[in-house]
Amino acid sequence: MMMMMMMMMMMMMMMMMMMMMMMMMMMMMMMMMMMMMMMMMMMMMMMMMMMMMMMMMLLQADNFEQII
Repeated sequence: MMMMMMMMMMMMMMMMMMMMMMMMMMMMMMMMMMMMMMMMMMMMMMMMMMMMMMMMMLLQADNFEQII
C-alpha cells in the first residue's frame, strides 16, 4: 500500500513537472513570436520612412518652387 502511494505521488509529481515545462516552453515560444512580430513591424516602419524621405527628396529636387 505505501509503495503504491509513493508511486502515485511520484507519477503525479512527474506529470506536474512535465506540465510546467510545457507551459514554460509555450510561453517562451509566444514571447519569441511577439519579438519577431515587433521586429518585423519596426523594419516595415523604417522602410516606409525611407520611402517617404526618398519621395520628398525627389519632389524637392523636381519642383522646389511649387512646394514653397
